[in-house]
Amino acid sequence: MKGFLKAWEKMPKRLAGTLHAAVNTLAMASCYSPRGRSFDLPFDGETGEILPKVWKRWKALDPIELLDRHARDLKKLKCVFVDCGTRDQFALHHASRIFAASAMRMGVKVLHEEFDDDHSSISYRYDRSFAVLSRHLAGEK
Repeated sequence: MKGFLKAWEKMPKRLAGTLHAAVNTLAMASCYSPRGRSFDLPFDGETGEILPKVWKRWKALDPIELLDRHARDLKKLKCVFVDCGTRDQFALHHASRIFAASAMRMGVKVLHEEFDDDHSSISYRYDRSFAVLSRHLAGEK
């Protein structure tokens, strides 16, 4: 890990393939399980085994896990817009469906949309998402 982080400075700024996945995992670890000036991975770097104590920290920050705690505040919002591609390479379309269904059962006003694409290069969806959010913020529907 230390070697990878040292080499980070010399890496190209446009990451491809598995390198992107590795950097994404490190970025998430720095947010979900910080430890001083470092972080903990949710798995053993040698065996790949899940480390339950660290994984518990990650799960505690999962939006689905946070629903119960924040339902009252979410119900105050005019709209929670959940937008995800049906071919999301991180399988977030499954999580977005669970989140949307769970939130709606709690009485949260959710607009859930899916589109035929993946997680990347989806700025063309901004026209839709900005329009939806602008209408709700302005009090329109």
